[in-house]
Amino acid sequence: MEREFEEKSDFPDGRESDLFDRHSIHVLLIDRTSGEALGTARLVLPHPTLGHPINSVAPGMAERGGVLPPMRTGEISRFCLSKTIRKSLGRDTASFLPFLPLGLIQGVITAIYEHRLTHVCAVMEPALLRLLTRLGIHFNPWGELVDHHGLRQPCWSNFDVLMDRMFDERADVHHYCTTGARAAGVLPEAVARLRPSRSAVAFASC
Repeated sequence: MEREFEEKSDFPDGRESDLFDRHSIHVLLIDRTSGEALGTARLVLPHPTLGHPINSVAPGMAERGGVLPPMRTGEISRFCLSKTIRKSLGRDTASFLPFLPLGLIQGVITAIYEHRLTHVCAVMEPALLRLLTRLGIHFNPWGELVDHHGLRQPCWSNFDVLMDRMFDERADVHHYCTTGARAAGVLPEAVARLRPSRSAVAFASC
């Protein structure tokens, strides 16, 4: 409820929830030193009757003309970092703050591999999309910006294409973002065989 996306009075226990939560994988980013929660994200899994949340702001988006197969598409949502992150960390975050979303992305990517999804969609802030693009993570825009808790861009991607381009542009980011899937044993063999550069290994160990 920190971001006040929904009416607080609708959630007296302080925990925002909806019908999709039971069919989602939830990711929590925690600072190892303080134990503070730094950010959250969720991956909404395919459901035969519920569809995807994105349809409420971009009708038909999640079933885009057969390009996004409904039962193989996951939706990334509730992707946010805490507003008090600088205070929680208690140190200068300027140098690594742009990379904090990758901790959440790593969790989401692990879930995508685990559930063998082929496509992803989302409704993201333009600033977040620009940041992800700089990190080699590209989504395709779908239509115009929509007013959904502020201006947001509906977007989508073929997951294999997204991962291949990430490796081509930022092998260091690719190596870090697949670390969770590699540890969980759900990383496809072809992806696991990719050999990152020394700089990528150094980045992943930071």
